[in-house]
Amino acid sequence: MPSRVQLLAATLSLSVLATACGSTVAGARSLADRSPDNLDGPSSGAGLGSASSSSGGGASSSTGGGSTSGTSGGLSTATTGSGSTSGSGAGGPAGPGGSVPAGRLGPGVSAGSINLGLIVATGVTAGNAAIGGGAATGIDFHQAYEAIIADANSHGGVLGRKINPIYHTVDATSSTSAAQVEQQACTDFTQDHHVFGVLASGTDNLISCVTRTGAVMPSTGDASNSSSSRFTRYPAYFEPLALNLDRNGAATVNGLYPRGYFAPYFPTGTKIGVVAFDTPDFHRAVDHSMRPALAAHGLTIKDAEYVAQPSGVAGYGAFSNALASAVLKLRSDQVDHVMFLDIGANLAFFFMQAADQQHYNPRYGLNGTSGNSGLADLLGPQTANSQLKDALSIGWQPMIDAHAADDPDGLANAPRKRCLALMRKAGVSMTSRNAEGLALLLCSGIWFFQTVAGRAGTLLNQSTFIAAANHVGSSAFVPANSFVTRIDPQHHDGVAAVRNMSYYSSCSCFRYVGAAYPIP
Repeated sequence: MPSRVQLLAATLSLSVLATACGSTVAGARSLADRSPDNLDGPSSGAGLGSASSSSGGGASSSTGGGSTSGTSGGLSTATTGSGSTSGSGAGGPAGPGGSVPAGRLGPGVSAGSINLGLIVATGVTAGNAAIGGGAATGIDFHQAYEAIIADANSHGGVLGRKINPIYHTVDATSSTSAAQVEQQACTDFTQDHHVFGVLASGTDNLISCVTRTGAVMPSTGDASNSSSSRFTRYPAYFEPLALNLDRNGAATVNGLYPRGYFAPYFPTGTKIGVVAFDTPDFHRAVDHSMRPALAAHGLTIKDAEYVAQPSGVAGYGAFSNALASAVLKLRSDQVDHVMFLDIGANLAFFFMQAADQQHYNPRYGLNGTSGNSGLADLLGPQTANSQLKDALSIGWQPMIDAHAADDPDGLANAPRKRCLALMRKAGVSMTSRNAEGLALLLCSGIWFFQTVAGRAGTLLNQSTFIAAANHVGSSAFVPANSFVTRIDPQHHDGVAAVRNMSYYSSCSCFRYVGAAYPIP
């Protein structure tokens, strides 16, 4: 599913804010008109919520390329057959570990069509408003997907196969638990409708449930809740528009250090705090990525505060209280530098509001998952200028990183221009940078699938998709929401370059400082 705070990003496992910044409940990004060798460009995020219903239908197209197979899981799922296909020998049960036997088409693949599971998030604007992120408006996901798919199918689909969208609706204002949402989505996509691909993010349970049937699962999210080990466990899972937590942690530290971020800020010296979500993947990223990166510069973390992810709108009260407690702890320990491993600015947004109320003003070191200018817009000029003074960041999603004045459409790359033109032609309402960013995530997700599936050839199944994806590299697919994407056997998360950013009180915004540079 898309990602943003729902405030900025949308994943199945988080619940509500959709803004043009970053990666939690709703989000999308945009991209500049640049070749892979010229990394300047824009980006944005998308988001989503937590209840579910389903509907099928529609047609559309995309191109794609290969990937490998999934693994066992926690959600119940049926062995897949041909799904609603007709024509050449589609389907067949998945083999051990989720891979489709050689010579068989994947589930939902026929001679003339490919069933593709798509998440439709409703109530994004209302959900964001309910948790204080009303400026992060959403889009009509169904209308946007229909426009993208119709355009893809009109240009040949995937090697002549039409994309047949299978829609599953989730409500960003619902109190349905994430586990229930994932179970409902898996049942819909793998049992009620047999799909070959699902464009979504989720927990290991959902990823396993989908990929063990022989399907592939490229995420449309621009923020990751995955450590690098997830891609080893689930080779048919991809995050082409995101940066995994391990790479993000190291890139953030190594991007901030040369700019003097860790110099003493208060008279007490340099005391570093990290705020992250309380999941194994986030703990791993802090312990195995951020701590070693800091240690290489002679630095240590004094306090690491972990906060449980909210499940649905109702969970944001407890979430906000937990972050207020984290503020009190860091303030009491005289921590003067605070960094986040975030999703859709959820952590940063609520932490900074609480910090402002407690008159706590550390120096922040951020990255694109906290939304940068999208975050500042949500906070409002007064709180942003109080909290973000002297803040530094790295970013890779211009649509949420920067304001339109610093990221004009005239600098956009061809995919970004094409996507926004499709949206406007179809009458899709986009009333904020967040909304435009969401559209870019949806376009980029479909186009990645189309690119890889097309490169996989006529025998399209999980194994050929994985193999094709592993050879995409950094030139076959150009995202609409970021600078450069690289997919290869070592990188199933795609962000390959970032730019440094600084906060400016004069505009209450972040701006890029210097050119884009590659990251490992």
